[in-house]
Amino acid sequence: MPEPPGFAGELADHLQKTGRPTIDSDKVTQAHQLHAAGKSYRDIAATLGVSRGTVGNWLSTPKTQ
Repeated sequence: MPEPPGFAGELADHLQKTGRPTIDSDKVTQAHQLHAAGKSYRDIAATLGVSRGTVGNWLSTPKTQ
């Protein structure tokens, strides 16, 4: 049965997700692999669908695995 008229539901149903997007660790790992293979930041960014700045941030931190 559908909700009665005027029923707004839970507050969480109406809130938007805020804040920074989560970091995809698979993409970070792939960025490190592509960089080790000699790819440029521009090529890595195009391959992974992120900005060159993001690639630079990812590669400026040591690989954890």
